[in-house]
Formats: sequence, structure tokens, C-alpha cells
Amino acid sequence: MHVQAVSDELTIYGVKRQMTCYCSLLLKIKITFIGLLTVMVILLLFYPSTSEDGFHYPDFHVSFGTNGTAPMTDLKISVYNYTEKIKKDANRQMDKITSDYFNWRLETEPEWSTTLGVHRYNDKLESWNYRDFETRKNKAQRFLEQLLSIKKEDLDKTHSVSYDILKDVLTTYIDGYRWWKFHPLNPFNFLEGFLTNPKELVDVTPFETHADYLNFIVRIEKMPRQYDEMMETARLAIKYNHTLNNVSVNRIPRQIDELTANKSSFPFIEPFLQDKAAFVLGNTLQHMTERMKTAIKKFILKLKAVKLFIKNLYMPHTRKSWGIHGWKNGKQNYIHILRWHTSLTNITPEEVHQKGLDEVDRIYQDILKVMSRLGIQGTVQDFFTVLKKNSSFLIMEPEGALQRFREIIFDRILPELPKYFKNIPNLPIVVKNTPQDGIGGEYKHGSEDGARPGIFYVNIRRPENNPTYSMAALTIHETVPGHHLAESYSLVSDLPPFRKYMNWRVISAPFYFPFYNSYLEGWALYAEYLGEEMGLYRDDFELMGRYIEEMFRACRLVVDTGLHYFGWDRQRAIEYLLNYTSYTVEGSMIEIDRYITWPGQACGYKIGELKIKELRKKAEQELGHLFDLSEFHYTILSNGPMPFYTLENVINIWISEVISRKL
Repeated sequence: MHVQAVSDELTIYGVKRQMTCYCSLLLKIKITFIGLLTVMVILLLFYPSTSEDGFHYPDFHVSFGTNGTAPMTDLKISVYNYTEKIKKDANRQMDKITSDYFNWRLETEPEWSTTLGVHRYNDKLESWNYRDFETRKNKAQRFLEQLLSIKKEDLDKTHSVSYDILKDVLTTYIDGYRWWKFHPLNPFNFLEGFLTNPKELVDVTPFETHADYLNFIVRIEKMPRQYDEMMETARLAIKYNHTLNNVSVNRIPRQIDELTANKSSFPFIEPFLQDKAAFVLGNTLQHMTERMKTAIKKFILKLKAVKLFIKNLYMPHTRKSWGIHGWKNGKQNYIHILRWHTSLTNITPEEVHQKGLDEVDRIYQDILKVMSRLGIQGTVQDFFTVLKKNSSFLIMEPEGALQRFREIIFDRILPELPKYFKNIPNLPIVVKNTPQDGIGGEYKHGSEDGARPGIFYVNIRRPENNPTYSMAALTIHETVPGHHLAESYSLVSDLPPFRKYMNWRVISAPFYFPFYNSYLEGWALYAEYLGEEMGLYRDDFELMGRYIEEMFRACRLVVDTGLHYFGWDRQRAIEYLLNYTSYTVEGSMIEIDRYITWPGQACGYKIGELKIKELRKKAEQELGHLFDLSEFHYTILSNGPMPFYTLENVINIWISEVISRKL
């Protein structure tokens, strides 16, 4: 066998340059064990032990010497085994780094840990002390240094993707530290945190043992201190003149009043009033219940202190500008937030704004076509006015509205799913009313074993915001084939935990670990588009509902950039929504207040959808008749959330593999 084969074998590990001289020398001497040994001695004497790119010569030489006199075929096998060992070692090293990183995240964010079913931190709470920001950034820096010590070319395909994702997560977080004096100093808003879903902590906490109840009590006893940290951090936002706008916090006093109106029915006491508590706690039930009541009483007092803090100190210092452009360096901050949410490192507010305008024009024409088919005259807004006034599109009875959403999921969508997806996870989904007034609907993932179902929360307090013609599009977006299906693929996969589970936190961006909002929300909006292809919209009114929702997402690109970069005021943004969507004045106000509170977040939907459609078009063009839509979907969803440049690489590799299989 020609010695050049050895060089070819090593090329894939980036060492062909180093081995060329070795192989040339071997060609000039007799291929025997003595000849090889002579070359090895010369190399050990005159060459360094490690190359510039990390190739370790002594280990490579040992892979020859341990075989004694052997045919070149056997030596090639030795080289192959050696290189496979390098890959396994690199994969193990990568596994350790990702595991250590994820465990660190769980330890520093205990409430999130509990939601994931990891209960070793159930007696702890996350620190909101701003003094910990630098410590966490430095820890992330050390993880990044460990990661960069691995040669990516030594990893297998799955680990290589994990490498790219973790590198992006860590560098994004570290780069975001420069903005720690901005949104991260504002832990209070009407969209995030305990006040938006006070029962969630009870729902995700196990109450099976005495220790479970005790851990829960200890955790609640620590809450007053946590809220003291939040208030101290918010005081720093006032000091730096980086507070939120008034609309982001002015609902909080009312939320606190509603929650604390009756302390006897406070959510935290519920587990202690169940029959199960008497069985588990036995003769300690009364003592434990009284301790819980004392903890609740102290926490309620702290919440009332938070209410006074918000009303008397924070609100008088809230940001005067509607958008963050009013902060010093606010426009630059917005650019970084926009890139954090989209994972597109070169995207600009101007580009996003123009994409929004273009999409609004395109979708407007789609709506006109539906109106023509329905025989409706007038403008789009005239049609929206007719829809709003038609009470037949409203379900006023709460349980009836929830049942309609359930029927769309189980009777309409699920039977069609196997035609467009493969290896569909069988994880449960339930529909519930939102615990607090707020956005129209949202999804919370369940556990990977299915013991805790995914939950589709719907705000049925405002029937006019969920008319029947929009229910299908909303359901598709939040459940299947939208968020629930995407989350389910991740949960049942063999992906490392740091890729399966990403904490959904918006307010700290861009100084927080990205959860790839544009991938997640882009997929859900793509699912609405796919629903048309799947025939899930039963009539032109439901199809109109889809276009209304898509128009809404396109408008978000315009108003979000308008508010935070181009200096729009709140009323102009509200009027833009009223001009192009079917939203009511009240619904538009709530949405605009959301964008004011969460800069950039709403842009992820349409930007992500456009990117996924772009990748699908690329795959269809390059594969032609070989293109399989279910395989395309599986390639995206089975790999979980990631930045779009990584997803594009994954799709390119899949395209190449499909072509090579058919050759």
C-alpha cells in the first residue's frame, strides 16, 4: 500500500502539512519496523512535540510503534484508531464543558431549574444583586476559554453544532455585559416575573415528601430579600437614568393589589390545604402550615413595599421617551438588542423597518384578494370594522372559547400532522385561561417525560381580542405545528440539556444568554404559513384571520423600530396598528406597551419566518425532486434552537448528505 494513504487519512484532521515531510521520508527507505523506528527517532530529536494547531506528535508516533513490524494496511488502521480516539476525547471534553455550563446556569437560576424538573435547588432563589453581574460574566469567560481550547475539527457532527451554539451563547452574553447598566437594572415590568403568573411556582414544584414542603417554605421565606435586591437594582437604573417608560410598570400596583387582596387564598398556601399534605406531613402539618402562613404574610408586606416603591420612587423617574432612543447611547443599545433577538449579526434597524413596510404591502394585497372572493366592497379597514361589529365571531362564554381552541388542536390539526412531519413526539398539550390579564396567548413547555403537559394559555377575559376567525392561526402558532411541536422535538431529542432548555427572559437583553427568539418565534409564524399549505384554515374568514395575524407581525417590524430607533411616539404606533390590523384600540394599546417594554422582541417573528422560508427555498432549488418537506422540518426541529448562521450550516450539510445518498 502506498504511504501517501496515511497522509490522506490524516488530512481530515488538519495535519497534512506536518505529515508531508514524514511521508516523503518514508518513501525513500524500506518500509519496515526498523525503518519506521529510525524515522521516529529523528522526528523526536528534531521536531517539537506539538504542532502550532495542537497536533501531538509523540502520541501519533506511538500509534505506529505499538504495532511492531506490520503491513501498511494495519498501520493505516492504527492511524484511523488514533484519530477516532482524538475525536472521542474531544467529544468527551465538549460534553463536560456543556454539562458544567448548564449546571452552573441551573445553580444560578434556581426557579428556572425547578420548572425544568431539576429540584436540587428548590430551597433557593436567583440573586438579583447587580454586584453579581461581573462575577457571572467572568464565569462565562472561563467557560469560553475552555471551549476554545478544543479543536472543532476533532468533534463529530453533533458536537460540532453544539460547539458553535455554545460559543455563540457565551460570546453574546460576554459582549452584552457592556450594556449591564441598561435593561438588566430594571427587574420590574408588567410582562415578566412572578406577578404575571403567581401560581406557576406552585404548579412546577413537587409536593411528594416532607423535604419538598420544607424546601418550598424556605424558598418563600427568602422572597422578601430577593425583592429587596430587585428594588436596590432598580434604584441604580434611576441613578443612571436608564429606567423603563411609565407604561411598562404602571400596571404593577394593580397586579399587587389583586394578588394580595385575600391572603387566605394566596397561591402559596394551596399545597398545604390539600388532603395530600396531611398524608405527607402527618403530625407536622399544623406547624408547617403556620410557618408557610408566616412566610406569606412577610412576603405580602414586601409586595406592598414594592408597590410603594414603584408608585412613589420609580414611576416619577420613568423614561420620558417612549423608545430607548431617548437614553444616552440608546440607539446603539437597540441595535445590539435587535441582533440579540434575531441572531443576525449585521442586521440594522433601517433594514428591519423596510422589510416591515414591504411585508405590510404584500399582505395587504392578500387580504384584498380574500375580500374579493367574499364579495366585500370597500377598504381593508372597512372590512375590519364589519368584523369587529359582528358579534357572531365572539365566544363570550369562557369555557366555550377554551373548548373551541381544543377542538382546533385535536380534531383538526393533529390528524394532518403526519403528512408534513416525521417522528412526531407524543407529548401532551392542554389549554388554560391566562392567570393574569395581558397578551392574547402564550405557550409554556412541559416536561420531557410528559408528566407535566405543555400549556397553551389563552386570555379569554377579552373575547374581542380572540375572535373565532383568528383562533386557528393563534392555535397553530402556539401549539402544533408551532411552539408545542418545536419544543417537543427538542425535549425528546438526545441533544445536550443546554440546547434543549433555554430560559425565556427578555428584559435583560442584550446582557443575557440568548434563547434564539427569532428561531422560536420565526418557526411559529412559519407554522401559520404552513397551516395554509396543510389546509387547516376552513374558510376565507379563517384565512383572513391568518393574514390578519401575519400583517400584525409585519407591522411589528415597523412600529418596534419606529418606537425605539426612529423616535415614534406611542400614539403614532397605535394608529399604525389600527390602520393595518383588526386590533381594537384597547388591544393595540396593550401590544404597543409590550413593544415599549420589550424592545426588539416582537421583530423576531417575521424576521425568523422569512429566514426559514429562505432556507426552505434554497433546499427546494438545490434538491429538486429529492426535496422532502418532512425531512426539512425534522432537520430544523430535531436540532433545537440555534443562531441562524448555524442553522444555515446545518441545512447545507443536510442538503449535501441528501445529494450524496442519491449518487
